Amino acid sequence: MRFHNLRKRILTTAAVSALSALSLPLSAQAAPSDILFILDGSGSMWGQIDAKAKIETAKTTMANLLDSTPADARIGLMTYGTTSKKSCTDVTVLNPVGADRGSIKRSVAGLTPLGKTPIDLALAMGVKTLADTEPVDTQKSVVLISDGIETCDGDPCSVAGLAKSAGVAMKVHVVGFDVDQDARAQLECIANAGGGRYFNASDTNGFQQAMQAVVQVAQAEPAKTEPEPAPAPVATSFFVDDFDGEELGEHWTMTNANEDNFIVEDGSLLMVMSKKQGFHTKEPQNLLKFAPKMPKGDWDMKATVNFDAQTGRDSLWFGLFKDAQNFMAIQHYYKRKPLLAPADTPA
Repeated sequence: MRFHNLRKRILTTAAVSALSALSLPLSAQAAPSDILFILDGSGSMWGQIDAKAKIETAKTTMANLLDSTPADARIGLMTYGTTSKKSCTDVTVLNPVGADRGSIKRSVAGLTPLGKTPIDLALAMGVKTLADTEPVDTQKSVVLISDGIETCDGDPCSVAGLAKSAGVAMKVHVVGFDVDQDARAQLECIANAGGGRYFNASDTNGFQQAMQAVVQVAQAEPAKTEPEPAPAPVATSFFVDDFDGEELGEHWTMTNANEDNFIVEDGSLLMVMSKKQGFHTKEPQNLLKFAPKMPKGDWDMKATVNFDAQTGRDSLWFGLFKDAQNFMAIQHYYKRKPLLAPADTPA
């Protein structure tokens, strides 16, 4: 028996620091769009810039921005870190996309920074929220506003890339407010991965200008291109055994082994069975099991088998096995036809 082609499928899903007014062609401005703001509500937003807490600067800037953003732009608001000091699932949709501007202002005014920075989860929820928001043919933008780095062991850079394969025209833009070098590197990576732009702000005036610029970019008419398709799965070989040598490799275990009934030779594992077998039997003889832990994700298993049917009830079992009550398998059943029909059988 020869096993091969056990493989795991691995799915392979401009930083800008513009602080001055962004100049866009008139034809590329104020296009109808959906904008979902993700506003940092972590405890670090109490930090002071220009003798004022960053959260207060963010609240004032957001309120003014809501007044100046064109009426045909539909806006929504998410936040994280506002209800728990230690939770990594503290992400909240405060206002759905298209909510009344007044209600969004009230939500912003009521924010109280408190906890962690689960950017990974916030982006995942934000991308899905926009992808599910009708109409799907509207330019959509996630705008992340953060003063720090992911603190929940997530990978927000990879998650931001989901925007490109969401099935709609979507980008992820980022505003970094008083961030250090490590945080800026991660936030720039998020913007790049999400097909958007990064805006850096080191003080109050810079933050106000960055927020104006990011909204202008989000409002720009998108290029008339189809959304980028999801990348095709890439197959890689996880394990292949050609049964070279004279012994089973360390990857295999043999349950209820009868060493007189199997041998490794000529690139094959040869077996002789004399008892009723099958995963459902209490003590299947010479049950060959792959010992290492199987990889996560999608994978294919393939075996090349030759066997000589003798009894008319021969079968081959192949699949996932834990014990006689817990398994998932394919059974190939072979029932040999008689070589000659009985004498009294009509031709």
